[in-house]
Amino acid sequence: MDEQSEEELLWIRGPFLNYEEDFGVFVVHGHTPVEHIDRRANPLDVDTEAYASGHLTCAVLEGANMKFITATTDDWNLFDIIPTHK
Repeated sequence: MDEQSEEELLWIRGPFLNYEEDFGVFVVHGHTPVEHIDRRANPLDVDTEAYASGHLTCAVLEGANMKFITATTDDWNLFDIIPTHK
């Protein structure tokens, strides 16, 4: 990050989200709202826009294992696969 300009840090979203090469690390991020968790080869977007959708979602990462929790004001669930909300 020290090598990136302020402009890159502010406006890198498009190139980051569309990048298909290996990052060298697995990246979990938010700040790009999606209807349900967006799992790609490198990044994992967990921003399900809780303030608008009513679904708060998080990823539980333990080594190579990945689970997802989604919660509403009424209930919560644990999934081994990426949940989708209707």
